[in-house]
Amino acid sequence: RRLVRYEYDLGSCMFCHLCVNACPHDAIRFSTAFEHAVYTRDKLVKTLNKQ
Repeated sequence: RRLVRYEYDLGSCMFCHLCVNACPHDAIRFSTAFEHAVYTRDKLVKTLNKQ
């Protein structure tokens, strides 16, 4: 098997911080910066491996 598309939905985040603790490469972090705030929920779905 091969991961073809990796998406995550920030709208379903519960801010439990478990993903930050589990990431072995320190690629995920929480901050208090709000520059990524959006007005519609569909913009909260992020695709990491766009091709």
